[in-house]
Amino acid sequence: MTQASFTTVLAIASIVFLVYMNRWMVHQGFPSPVRLKVSVMLAIVAVLASWGLMWMLRMYVLHQDVKRERDADAPIKVALTSL
Repeated sequence: MTQASFTTVLAIASIVFLVYMNRWMVHQGFPSPVRLKVSVMLAIVAVLASWGLMWMLRMYVLHQDVKRERDADAPIKVALTSL
């Protein structure tokens, strides 16, 4: 999954969660200002969580690249040390 599609899926899931959470709060009888505050807080948490997940994904890809380079250089180092 690419980074863009991961972000899109995460954004859609966050919006769906906010919609269903708002419907549940309406069903429970929460007043409108409370629903608005909770929705804003959940939206902020969703944005921060998505940024955190994107950062983790970026770090994982960087780690894999470094590991791949190190593994590619290993046979060369072994060959040079055996001379």
